Amino acid sequence: MKNQNTGSLGFTLIELLVVVLIIGILASVALPQYNKAVLKSRAVEAKSMMRAISQARERYYLENGVWPTSFADLDLSFVNENGSLVSTAYFTTKDWTYHLDADSCPPDWKEKAIYAVWKQGNYNTLNYCNGKVRCMGDDSFCKTIGFTKSVSGACPSSLTCYEE
Repeated sequence: MKNQNTGSLGFTLIELLVVVLIIGILASVALPQYNKAVLKSRAVEAKSMMRAISQARERYYLENGVWPTSFADLDLSFVNENGSLVSTAYFTTKDWTYHLDADSCPPDWKEKAIYAVWKQGNYNTLNYCNGKVRCMGDDSFCKTIGFTKSVSGACPSSLTCYEE
């Protein structure tokens, strides 16, 4: 007597195509959200770095009575993207170029700005003055990294400024 096996031994082509389609839809929804999360984390890194730089500048000012002119003056060590110690007024990491002595704070503020320029794409900048971080550049960039409050009169006319 022969035993007839009526069960299937695998998936049909239609079943496999449906699974691939579902995975593709999920990936198309998840990938943009992942990219936004990565961009936000890189912006948090820049804001944290600028706060540390600002605190080191304050310490230098309190000890010497003048603002530092290079990162080498500070009590922190910074390493460039290529691994060398920083001795200038700017340095570069994977995602940002940090500048120490910028004239982009309002004139009534006591210190000069620290700013970080995003290296991936257009001229998008984070500006740190007196404990406040501003985002200057593309609306989509600033809004993606969490800056929502528009600031009028604080940016050059060609740019939009946002505060957190």
